Amino acid sequence: MYRKLLQLLATLTLICAVASPSIADCGDHPDPGVDWAGCFKLNRLMSGYDFHGANMVGTNLSNSDLSGANLEGANLTAAILDRTLLSRAILKNANLTKALLDRAVLQNADLSAARLFKTELHRADLADAKLIGSNLE
Repeated sequence: MYRKLLQLLATLTLICAVASPSIADCGDHPDPGVDWAGCFKLNRLMSGYDFHGANMVGTNLSNSDLSGANLEGANLTAAILDRTLLSRAILKNANLTKALLDRAVLQNADLSAARLFKTELHRADLADAKLIGSNLE
């Protein structure tokens, strides 16, 4: 009886592991395509890192330094980027829908073709930022 229960438990665990969708691992190293959805990455120094194609939906990056970082094509939907340094960052084709960028520094950032639907930019510094083809609805 005990042996059958263990076999059943092992089988169910295996099925759940195979069938479950992949989830974000907040401990993953910052690399291209990283999945940090819903992670808390406050006060981080990540200047110049390559995050192109990353999934950062709902990620909190407040007060972090991402200046010069490559976030091209990254999904930052509903991300929290309050007071984040993004000067000279590459955000081409990034999805920033409903992201919070209050007091963010985006000087000389490239936001070409970025999706900025309902993005909050209260007191954000966009001096010399490239917004060609961006949608700011």
